[in-house]
Amino acid sequence: MRAGSSNWLLLSTVVLSALVFAESHFQAGTGSGYQTVESSSTPIEAMPVPRFALVDRERLSETLARPLFMPNRRPPEAKSAASAAPEAPAASQNVNRYALSAIIIVDNERIALLTDTATGNLNRVREGESVAGWQVEAIRADSAVLRHGDIREELALRHFGPPLVRPKTANRRTANEPTAAAQPPDESAKALLNRPRRAGRDARRALRIPQTESN
Repeated sequence: MRAGSSNWLLLSTVVLSALVFAESHFQAGTGSGYQTVESSSTPIEAMPVPRFALVDRERLSETLARPLFMPNRRPPEAKSAASAAPEAPAASQNVNRYALSAIIIVDNERIALLTDTATGNLNRVREGESVAGWQVEAIRADSAVLRHGDIREELALRHFGPPLVRPKTANRRTANEPTAAAQPPDESAKALLNRPRRAGRDARRALRIPQTESN
């Protein structure tokens, strides 16, 4: 019993000595134990952000002269304005796309209906208005005059043919064709219709009482 108590006492002494040694060694190595750092009241100034500016084009002359994503590392050739611009179609070709479908004249107002034969769109224009670069100079009863610069074109009113009339098909039955004669009723059908009547007459005859001769 005494031996067990002495062992526990020895173990406690060793542990306490180890803790004291560790604390003293920590203070000796760092110069201090646990210390709290006090926050400074002086605000920290933010670093100035440099102003954004594009790189000078002259500094990129070599990059522009040898582009990275071109197979031959050469810039593409600049196209001239004459070759880049598509050729403008002749004005006379544009006006041929339109057909004068109708003309509306109400009092002093004249309206022309121009149909674009390529798209099917219907354009409603008055005198003085323009369509596809052509100015409507005059609208007459059967035509419209369009002008493009020094070019002057006249569109005639579109005339539609008469509607197609289907020929009437001849009736299969003519007036002189005789009609089919009515067929007489079937004899068997007659017998079936007369059977109830005959049965009734036979019943009435059977119920009659014969008359006796008087002496």
